[in-house]
Amino acid sequence: MPRVDICNLDGELVMDILIKNKLDEQNDEQNDVITSILEEDLRIFSEQIRKVDMTIRDVNGPKGGRDLECLVQVKMRSQGSFFAKAIGYEATRTLRETLEKIVKQMAKEKATTTMREFDQARRSKLKRRVLVGGF
Repeated sequence: MPRVDICNLDGELVMDILIKNKLDEQNDEQNDVITSILEEDLRIFSEQIRKVDMTIRDVNGPKGGRDLECLVQVKMRSQGSFFAKAIGYEATRTLRETLEKIVKQMAKEKATTTMREFDQARRSKLKRRVLVGGF
């Protein structure tokens, strides 16, 4: 199981990636492609991500068909975890579909958190105005 540590320019650990490739034809080149896809698709959230666990496996064995299952769990430094799963024919496309779901969840959470913070700031500003005695 390849484990990759992603560091920033200062050498500080940014993201820890664990790849569990359970496909029959697994190799180092395939794991490098998977790692680069994970880095690329999660780059905008990299400072907030603590760990990424990715598992890809062939559910039906050599029968063929739409049977590649990709599971991704992203553990954040502060907000908990995000989890997504996709099933498809081809490994990289299935991984990208899974990451698209994760990124949507993370963006929605970030937007919700940002709106919550904005609303709290607005309320606190209104309270200060009332305490001072005017609008």
